Amino acid sequence: MRVALVYIHVVNPEANSTELYLACSKRFAATYYLFPPGLEHDLFVVSCQGQGKLPPLDIFAPLPVNYEVYDGGGWDIGAYQMMARKLDHDFVVFATSRVHLHKPGWLHRIVNCREQFGEGLYGNSGSYEHCSLWRTDIRNEPVRNPHIRTEFFGCNPAIMRTYPMAINSRHTSFQFESDRNSLTNFYISKGLETRVATWDGCYRIPDWRTPPNIFRRGDQSNLLVWDRHTDIYHGAEPHVKAELAAVTGDFA
Repeated sequence: MRVALVYIHVVNPEANSTELYLACSKRFAATYYLFPPGLEHDLFVVSCQGQGKLPPLDIFAPLPVNYEVYDGGGWDIGAYQMMARKLDHDFVVFATSRVHLHKPGWLHRIVNCREQFGEGLYGNSGSYEHCSLWRTDIRNEPVRNPHIRTEFFGCNPAIMRTYPMAINSRHTSFQFESDRNSLTNFYISKGLETRVATWDGCYRIPDWRTPPNIFRRGDQSNLLVWDRHTDIYHGAEPHVKAELAAVTGDFA
């Protein structure tokens, strides 16, 4: 199986937090060295929102990185969609700019789940959280949308290319992740696997919120990778952690 890893480097975000995103890429590269992926793959770094600029190449040296540039809309998801059109690998894992590693073998683990269960959508974490921009029911209560989070997920790019919506705005990027038109629902409609890969298993809906130490639960050590939202949860007060767990799916 030919595997690719696509990592997003944000050059010039709208919030003008260039130094923050440089630090994120440095952390990703440092943890990549410290905790090797455990599987041969092609590594792609996509420079986003930088008007054609590449990231400082010394961040990723001496890794054999293939550099790409994306200046379209849709944030990270727009870049993912561009790379799905370009790549002909059997399985591509997409990682957002805030991803960092904490244990070796993380790439091998998610690919192993794909090899075990077949064609489908495989992610690091799942959630029932809705996007706050829209979607309430007749009682004005949020509609819960089970979905694989897009901070770190893998799939066959040939199938992802058939996803019908062009991701060209922040709004459509939210739809891609967690609305009724999500990539998760797209895979479900095709009868394909949608699983969350952890260190101790590969879980389908509705079981992906059952393992210990997953996204917004415990010490989150069962996650293959960590990201911005796992960091927020880690540093939160207990009552805030309970609120975050509730919106994620740990509800009565």
